[in-house]
Amino acid sequence: MQEFESNNGSKEESTFRALLRELRRYPAMPRPAEVARLFVRLLELGKIRDVVMMLPEWIVDTVGAAKLESIFFDNAAELRAKGGILRLEIMGERSDDQSAEVDVSMCYRDGTSDSERIVLVREKKEWKVDMSK
Repeated sequence: MQEFESNNGSKEESTFRALLRELRRYPAMPRPAEVARLFVRLLELGKIRDVVMMLPEWIVDTVGAAKLESIFFDNAAELRAKGGILRLEIMGERSDDQSAEVDVSMCYRDGTSDSERIVLVREKKEWKVDMSK
């Protein structure tokens, strides 16, 4: 990292260093595209409980964790039937402060391909996959 050079002396430099220390204490929130990629990969791996935890609380409360796990279990089985994901590409990402859309392209090991738009919402300072859209 390039050092900050101050023309005014050490006061600005020490403020800058203090800010850097503070930023390092709080890791950056993953971008929506990273969350979408993780969501798909966890589904592929069959980590269904982890997938459900990536949904907004209101969806889990409304539908029920057991029902969602059943749905995602079936989705994971479909991925396995296609041989799993050979390649996953993020084709686009649009976001504002409270919502995001991520376009994902997937090529499966059986030679088929698919594209999806994953919608995310911000909940408690985290991006969550919004399955209601």
